[in-house]
Amino acid sequence: MKKKMLAILMCISLMATMLTGCGSEGSQDSSTGSAESASGGQAASDSQTPPEEQTSGENVTINWLGYYTSEITVTPDSWAEQLLEETFHINLEPITDVSSANIDTYVSSGDILNATCYPSYLHNDFRYMYDQGLIREIPQEWLYEYYPTGMQLYTDFLGEEFFEKGDHLVDGRCLYIPFNTNAPTSTSVVVYRKDWMEKVGMSEPTTLEELHDLLYAFTYEDPDGNGKDDTYGIDIGTNWMGLWPVYGAFGFAQSQNSKGSYQLQEDGSVIYTSVQDAYKSALGVIKEWYDEGIIDPECITDKRDQVRTKWSNGTIGVMVDSQTWYYSNRGSSSIIGMVEDVFGEGTVEVMGPLSTAYGDGTVYASALYPNASANRALCFTANATDEQVITVLKMMEGLTTDHELATKIIYGEEGVDYTLGDSGQIQVTMSVEDQAARGLGDTFYGMSAPDQYMIELTQSERDKANIAKSGAWPTIYQGNNFASVFNEAYDTYTGEIQKVEEDFFYGVLKGDKDLEADWEQYLADMNKAGLDKVIAEYEEALK
Repeated sequence: MKKKMLAILMCISLMATMLTGCGSEGSQDSSTGSAESASGGQAASDSQTPPEEQTSGENVTINWLGYYTSEITVTPDSWAEQLLEETFHINLEPITDVSSANIDTYVSSGDILNATCYPSYLHNDFRYMYDQGLIREIPQEWLYEYYPTGMQLYTDFLGEEFFEKGDHLVDGRCLYIPFNTNAPTSTSVVVYRKDWMEKVGMSEPTTLEELHDLLYAFTYEDPDGNGKDDTYGIDIGTNWMGLWPVYGAFGFAQSQNSKGSYQLQEDGSVIYTSVQDAYKSALGVIKEWYDEGIIDPECITDKRDQVRTKWSNGTIGVMVDSQTWYYSNRGSSSIIGMVEDVFGEGTVEVMGPLSTAYGDGTVYASALYPNASANRALCFTANATDEQVITVLKMMEGLTTDHELATKIIYGEEGVDYTLGDSGQIQVTMSVEDQAARGLGDTFYGMSAPDQYMIELTQSERDKANIAKSGAWPTIYQGNNFASVFNEAYDTYTGEIQKVEEDFFYGVLKGDKDLEADWEQYLADMNKAGLDKVIAEYEEALK
């Protein structure tokens, strides 16, 4: 209400000024200006005026759409909102009734145009949004002029070549403010029950073969000591990237949904990992482990949340996930915390690199191909003005360069919203609901580029040791090993391709299909589903 009243008063003041000027010498200038405009002179003048000099002088209003992964929406006039308004002399109008649960309706209705900007987490089909006239292009030079510190951080992490090649662009257009966590986010890790390992008298595996032996002991040697046959080594299936250490032993990585990855080769050809001989060999190993009983048979139907439940309740002794999910700032939701809260501190350990007798002797971890469109990349709707875009870029720059301000916007106030741990790291003590009420978090207003200081702000000494240990794994790219390109065939045929792939994978595990005898038919079925068309379109686009 205060913002609306201020706008009304400013409008009245402006009208009074205009009326006062009527009939004066200034009216001659206005008349001359109109004549110039009619002849095109005024338009030429406007085009030469830098955008920051075309501003009204008033506080710019930004209709801000952020997100919380729990589908909770922010509270208006929050503490963080007011702090940002005071710091950057802007008016923030948070959109409080939109989350990932209803964003598709918000887009299809055209109401997305009510927002000034929104993060790619809510809708990342940039081509669709641009083609539908729903988002605008951002002049690339503005990124470096108004957000130089952030862009330098991204360049340092992603590499100069990334931006020189235009890998941050969509069909040659800049459609979002880049974002990356500037740290490994989806690099795969293995965690295991250290107390179980000690109970069965073994040590941490250093080879894939030793990992197999540990899984066997966790399944058949009563590692929890309850006298029951109720444990398994591991659960896979649609778990996060599947049993990636086995895939990594054969030199490839599957995508996050455990399906194949499209990989560009040096000769310009594109392959799909799930139809290669390496995949066939890896599936053979997984089949052997499944038949031995060391993989939970419910992997056929288990999803990621069910795997985590079995990990946290002591059903399985090894789990694969991504690096950021063992960070201590996640508390009880971390893949370490969810177990140690129940079974005691020190019962979980992160596994170091493995060697193997397969392939080139190395087990590769999976990592995402570098990208600048991670979940907090900001898009601007078609109704966003140049002034609004520049204002947001300046705000992002301010948050990037001011650690104290960024800490407040993301974590709040010490003693109110967080405490400090033994290592001096920030420990968030409030619920997501309370964070939304205060406007805190790095997914709502705090979407600026993080530097090493901000990255380490919540890391305990144990986190840093785990990062060093899991970071020692050599990595290969999962998903695509090239920048995103439009592929109509991919959009058309992926559903059927993945259905054929999944049917074959589970058919082999259950014994309904024979890996050797049915392999050629599987390859034919994949091409029939459209795989050859997807590959051909990728190869043409990547020439």
